[in-house]
Amino acid sequence: MKKKHFSRRILFSALSYMLFLGVNAQSPYINYSYTVDLNGNYTYTFTPDKVKLEQDYPLDYSNPEADYTFFWSFGDGDYSFKEEIVHTYKSTQTIDVMLIATPRYSPIDPPPAFYSFITVHKGNYSNVNDDPMVLISREPRPAYNSFAIVNYENTLSIPIQKAKLRFYFNTQHFEYFDEQLFNSEMNISTTTDTALLPKYDNYITYDVGNLAPKEKHTILIELQTLLGAMGDLGEPLPELYLRAELYYEVNSSKGIVEYTVQDYTMVTKAVGGWDPNDKLALTNSLFYNNMAAQEWVDYRINFQNIGLAPAKNVEIIDTFSFDLDSSTFVFNQYYHPKKAIYSGFSYVYDSATRILKCNFSNINLDGTKQRGITNMEETKGYVEFKIKTMRKQIFNPSLFTHIDSCLPYYQIENRAYISFDNADTIATNIATTDLYISSNASCFTPHSSSTPLFTVVPNPIKGGNIVIRVTNLPPTFGGFNTSNISFNLYNSTFSTATCSLNPSFSSLSTNHQITLHPSCLSTGINYLVIIFSGQTYLVLVVK
Repeated sequence: MKKKHFSRRILFSALSYMLFLGVNAQSPYINYSYTVDLNGNYTYTFTPDKVKLEQDYPLDYSNPEADYTFFWSFGDGDYSFKEEIVHTYKSTQTIDVMLIATPRYSPIDPPPAFYSFITVHKGNYSNVNDDPMVLISREPRPAYNSFAIVNYENTLSIPIQKAKLRFYFNTQHFEYFDEQLFNSEMNISTTTDTALLPKYDNYITYDVGNLAPKEKHTILIELQTLLGAMGDLGEPLPELYLRAELYYEVNSSKGIVEYTVQDYTMVTKAVGGWDPNDKLALTNSLFYNNMAAQEWVDYRINFQNIGLAPAKNVEIIDTFSFDLDSSTFVFNQYYHPKKAIYSGFSYVYDSATRILKCNFSNINLDGTKQRGITNMEETKGYVEFKIKTMRKQIFNPSLFTHIDSCLPYYQIENRAYISFDNADTIATNIATTDLYISSNASCFTPHSSSTPLFTVVPNPIKGGNIVIRVTNLPPTFGGFNTSNISFNLYNSTFSTATCSLNPSFSSLSTNHQITLHPSCLSTGINYLVIIFSGQTYLVLVVK
C-alpha cells in the first residue's frame, strides 16, 4: 500500500507610491507588499515571517550552521531560493504563491509548504529564471521527503495543444507520494518500465493542457528518498537521477507522432543528513493484519564527528517506546571506519527501563573540519538493532470503514541521544513507524488523482475554525451545501470527533470557501475526511 502525504500544509521610492498589504491572512508565514509606479506597474516583494517560522518550526542552535533554506514559487512558473525576493507579473491574475521553508538540522518531514492565494497586478515583467529545469527543494536525505520542482515552458513560437509532461525517477532511490499542481495539470498515469533501467524505472505522466508560446508553469512532486540511496559506508554514493520531458502529440497519416519540446535531467547524490547524527526507522510501516505474531522494527542510529579534532569516545543512549516489546531486543551490528584497529565497543540494554546504551571507546573518529580530512565517510559510524512490536488490540474494529483503513492507526516514535567526548549531547530526529489497519484496504480517492480540490488555509490553523479553500471546480458549479458534501473529523489516534462541525459556505468568484466550526479540535495532527460528488478525500489539519 502506498502511503499518501498531504502536506497541505510582497519599497518605496520618490517615483512610486506604496500600497502595503502586510501579512496575508491565508498564510501567516508569507509577508508581501507592493509598490505601484506612475505608469501603474506593480512590483511585489515577498519575505518569510522568520519570527513566526521559528516559533512553530524552531531551529536547533546547538549546531552553529542551523538556519532556514527557502524555496518560493510565484504561481507563474518563476521560482527563487532567496530569502527575500522582488517579483513582477506579466498580467493581472489570481495565483497561488508558495513558500517551502526548511529548517536545517531539523527532523521536519516533509518540509512545510505555505500558500497565499492572492490577486496580483501587471508590472514590468522580467524573467527570473532563464531556463525551465528540474530542481529539488533540499538535498535528498534517505528516509526523508523533499519536493522535486519541475518548471516547464512552451519554448516554441507556436501554441501547442494537449501538452503532456513525463517525470522519470528510479524506485530504488525514490518513492513517489503526491504532487502539488498550480495550473490545470492532471496526473493521468504512473507507469513502471524496467527498460529505462538503470537510471529510471518509473515515470508519471501529466496532462498539462494547452500552452501558449513562452507560457510556463511549475509542478511540485513529493518524493521520499529511500534507504538504498545511501549506498554502503566506505563506498562512493550512488548518483540519483530525475528527469522531466515536455511533449505533445500530433495525429498524422502515420499515426500518433510525439514531438519533444523539453528534456531536462538532474543528477544529485543523497546526503547522510542535514544533521548527520540521526535515527532511522528502517521499518517505516506495518499492518495490523500481520501483527498477531508481532513484527520486527529495525533501527539504525547514524553518527558523525563534525568537529575540528578526532573524537575519542562516542556514547549513544536510546529509550524505547512502550509500543515495543522490551523483551525482544536484538543488537545487530556496529560500524566505524577504524573498527579493525580500535575495537573498544560495548553496549548495555536494560529491558526493565527500556534503555540502550552504546559506548565507543578510544576510536579516534576523525572530524569533518579537521585539517587534512577529505574523505567524509571516514568521520561516520552507526549502530543497528531490532525490536518487536507489542501485541495490540484494535480498540473498535467497526470504526474502520474502507476510508479509515487507509489511515495509519498510530505511530511508534523513538529518539536517540549522542555525545562526543565532553561536548553537549545531540538529540536526533524522532524516527517513526506507521501502523496501518490492513494491507488489503480499499483506499479513499487521493488528491493525486486530479488537481487538488480542497486546501486548508492556513495550515497550521489559527483559532478553532478550519477554513477550506476549494478550487478547480467547473464554472457552472452551483455551490456547496450540506446535501452535496459531508465531513468526518478524526484526531491523531483516529477517534471520531464527537462535536458538530457546523459547516458554513461562501462563494468567492469562481472559487468557494467552506468553514468548519468544531468545538473539539485536538492540538496536533487531525484527519479531515471530505466526501463530495461520490469521491472521498483526505486532508491533514494541524492545530
